[in-house]
Amino acid sequence: MIEIRYATPADAPLMLELIRALAEYERLPDAVKVSEATLRGQMSEAHPPFECLIAERDSVPAGFALFFSTYSTWLGKSGIWLEDLFVLPEQRKQGVGRALLRRLGGIAPARPLPRFAPRTLRAWWRDSERAAAGQDVLLWVDTFTEHFTPQVGRAAVEVLEAAGFRVRLPDRALCCGLTWLSTGQLGAARRRLQRALDELEPALLAGMPLVVLEPSCAAVLRDDARSLLGDGERVRRLAAATHTLAELLERRAPDWRPGPLHRRVVVQTHCHQHAVLGSAADDRVLDRLGVEAVRLDSGCCGMAGNFGFEASHYQTSVAVAELALLPALRGEPPGTVVLADGFSCRTQIEQLAGRPALHLAELLRQALPPPDQRAPLP
Repeated sequence: MIEIRYATPADAPLMLELIRALAEYERLPDAVKVSEATLRGQMSEAHPPFECLIAERDSVPAGFALFFSTYSTWLGKSGIWLEDLFVLPEQRKQGVGRALLRRLGGIAPARPLPRFAPRTLRAWWRDSERAAAGQDVLLWVDTFTEHFTPQVGRAAVEVLEAAGFRVRLPDRALCCGLTWLSTGQLGAARRRLQRALDELEPALLAGMPLVVLEPSCAAVLRDDARSLLGDGERVRRLAAATHTLAELLERRAPDWRPGPLHRRVVVQTHCHQHAVLGSAADDRVLDRLGVEAVRLDSGCCGMAGNFGFEASHYQTSVAVAELALLPALRGEPPGTVVLADGFSCRTQIEQLAGRPALHLAELLRQALPPPDQRAPLP
């Protein structure tokens, strides 16, 4: 059984032992300078500079999470900054890390946590041989695709290459800043977006289109960036270069024809796509694919990022999904494909409707013939 408790000054020796184990794991054993006395003294203060959760499994120490308080001036709410979360190697794959995260995040007990993929998209990219010719296109690697659903990114690469593109990835991991933007941390969002713009600038100056698979990220790069960074030439260039997968295929590969794929497809539109990006290009690509596509008039799926994971909002999240989305999916036969480009939407559908949901890239990949049977591109 896993138990989570707050550390006390008496736990200073155990905390130091766990901190040293983390340093050993990170191959930085000499980096730990804190002492047992320092930890005990700081935890004994009237207002300790940090708090710590200790995880024990069957009464044996298994891991810890150390955090401290922050404050959002925009939201007028306090929060926490997670400095370290570590599970001892011999205690892993037992749900210890999940239990720590649930306690820290106030996550609803009924809500399963998404699982990290065993291999990231970038790790796969480094070990794969990709197309050496074609129109250059830059693929934005969002956090969801990188760490949770790299299969979506792999499908996008295959589809883009089949359509005649040579795919490139940014040289380093980037973030659009949406997490900070949506929680009112505008300074942090601005810094991350500026860093991304600086990294992307050479490709954008060369006229390379940017394909963004996650609708919320695409909305930030195309729209919110102007509010955060101003409406200058560089930001306008970023907005103009930002494409959804469907938009790129329609504008840059109008003669490419995958499929046909004779399937019934119901589509859940992501809220950011509905409000900022639009779905006309997606509908035309689906028509080109030959599927029987029905776009659900269901509104929000109810997940809304972290909203649906929070214990205080879980019932509201389910109620929103029950307004239209879940009844519509229950009325569909098992063979119907559920299409949802947003990671949050797919997660909500999979958890509450009990059926898989695909990204457009994955559906298009299903329509591709084997690589050795694909017709040469003009």
